[in-house]
Formats: sequence, C-alpha cells, structure tokens
Amino acid sequence: MHWINTEKLVTESSIIRVERDFKINFPIAFKSLIRQHNHGAPLPNLLHTPDQQPILFGRLLNFNLNRKNDVLEHYAFIQYRIPPGVFPIAVNPAVDYLCFDFRHQDTAPSIIILPHLTQGPQKAPVWMPLASDLNELLNLLKTRPQMQP
Repeated sequence: MHWINTEKLVTESSIIRVERDFKINFPIAFKSLIRQHNHGAPLPNLLHTPDQQPILFGRLLNFNLNRKNDVLEHYAFIQYRIPPGVFPIAVNPAVDYLCFDFRHQDTAPSIIILPHLTQGPQKAPVWMPLASDLNELLNLLKTRPQMQP
C-alpha cells in the first residue's frame, strides 16, 4: 500500500490541539500516519470487509488546522450526528465518515463508519462497526476477498 495526494503536516501541535480540545488520545500509529500521510488517500483504496460490500476509504482528514476542509471543519459538519467520544478521521467521496470510537476504550479505539444520510428509527444516525482498531482497518485495505468457485 502507498499513499497519494498527501499534504505535509505543518506542525505536530495541531494533533496535540485536537486531542486536548476533544479530550481524546489518538493511537501512536495514527499520529505517525498523519505525520507521514496527512490528508492522503491510500492505494488500494477499497476496504474489503468479510460481511459487507467493499467500502471506499477515501482520504484522511487534514490536520493542518485553519485550512479549508480541515479536520475541525469536518467535525463541525457532523457533530450533531455523532455522540461524545466519536471523532472523524477520514471521509470518502460519498461523504461517509470513518471515525474513531473512543466510547469503550480510550487507548485503542475501534473504527466505525457513519454512512451519509443513513438514519434509523427516530432519525438516529446508523453506525456500522468497521474494524477493531487502526491496524485492522489498514489491513482491510490490503485484503482481497477470495473468489468463489
């Protein structure tokens, strides 16, 4: 896997600011990913999950704050649809958000997806679990489903 269309992270203090402001601690591997591939898109770009259709990863959100469409702008866009402890990290062209879910584990958050405009009863957002952690998510980009004979 490699990353395209990355944007150099101007200052690492932006990651620290987001963590402080939202009272979260990103996994070390995610901080490293942002340092190296901020706002980038992975190739291959399809997440191959065992029980769902492939999902387009899209690109990481931009941690260069005060830029158009930075991570804080995306958070503001979806904040009414997400509970405390959930934070967006990537978005795809369909405007589906991949998010860390810190609600159950502070140090190793799971990854969930919020499909664009999908709602359940009482117009509540429908979340779908995607991966148990960042490493599993990145492995889904590498895994190709087996063809049935």
